[in-house]
Amino acid sequence: MSGGSMNYLYMKVQDAEFSEGTESRRMFRLHLNLVARTLRAIEWNDSGDGDDNEGGLIDACLSGGVDGEEN
Repeated sequence: MSGGSMNYLYMKVQDAEFSEGTESRRMFRLHLNLVARTLRAIEWNDSGDGDDNEGGLIDACLSGGVDGEEN
């Protein structure tokens, strides 16, 4: 099966609009970017398209993320 098994949820997360006027919000944006990448990997694997990074991305989300890393 190919396509968006989660209705491309990762795109909604990465495109979430909010003011990033504080350091905490900017850090939260970085975390959302990581969550979005993780959701994309999960969705691609569930759709049969494949993404070898799923496990590492899930681990990064659960352990506090990858400092300063963006899309």
